[in-house]
Amino acid sequence: MSAVIHNIEGDLDFASASRTREHLIHLLNQGQKDLTVDLGAAGYVDSAGLLALIAVATRASGAGGSVRVRNPSATLMRMLNLSHAAEVLGLASEALPLPARRRHTDTGVGRWDVFRFVVPATAQACAQVRRAVIQEAARTPLTPACCADLELAVGEAFANAVRHGSPRGEQDRVTVRCLVGRDAVVVEVADEGLGFDRSEVVLPRPEEIREGGMGIFYMEAVMDSVEFEYTTRGMVVRLAKVYPGARGSATRR
Repeated sequence: MSAVIHNIEGDLDFASASRTREHLIHLLNQGQKDLTVDLGAAGYVDSAGLLALIAVATRASGAGGSVRVRNPSATLMRMLNLSHAAEVLGLASEALPLPARRRHTDTGVGRWDVFRFVVPATAQACAQVRRAVIQEAARTPLTPACCADLELAVGEAFANAVRHGSPRGEQDRVTVRCLVGRDAVVVEVADEGLGFDRSEVVLPRPEEIREGGMGIFYMEAVMDSVEFEYTTRGMVVRLAKVYPGARGSATRR
């Protein structure tokens, strides 16, 4: 029996990951041994989407089958290589060291708000937030690859705000600010949750894909600066991406 090809259109993120995982498992349960997932029409894949694919691939492998991905985006390949998971999905792996961070020197002076808006704590609002941020980031000196990194990090931060920082569900709100400075774009994602101490969060090792901590892992892997601040109103995640060629001190993680 030849492999079934499943085309994913649109985002494969925390809003759609469970549905996609269930559909692929249904195909396996029907006796389909090998699956090919085509991501050529997928606009965005986050850690939840990646975990869904790996969960199905692990299940298929245990039954003597396989799940292979084709047409992954450059960002997804970077995610897979950073977490040493490319081969699990039938893709060639490449060892990627964690990049050096560059601290942005503009810590407030000269930075200006591009926008600030408040949205319901829903999965559906994530795409709206990402699009708004990338629209502004594209007008800065950031390269398309840097913009893709920023989109991934903003999506992960927003997903965490919805899943972990919104105890009342859709009644809660997430506040997003986008700021453009002399040497960096800074995005703040604030929720209404109880917050957490980043120093107490144990991230997965690069070779250990698992539920919990993957969003923070990717945020810190692709951003130049990630700050977590707890206020009386909730948690604020502050993400900074430095412009190529901007003056900033490089630090190795």
